Amino acid sequence: MNIAGDYTKETQAFLQPGRSTQNAHAESFDGKYRDEFLNDNWLTSLRTARVLIES
Repeated sequence: MNIAGDYTKETQAFLQPGRSTQNAHAESFDGKYRDEFLNDNWLTSLRTARVLIES
């Protein structure tokens, strides 16, 4: 299951371009995901990143 990918597809369907207030939730998710996952893991390759994200 790819939660981040599913979330991104859903938010893109509902967000209007240029509406920063509508984008706040997506930006919050992206920031938390980056802080909790990407900044805590050293990714040595694209393959490693994909495996970790999909797990």
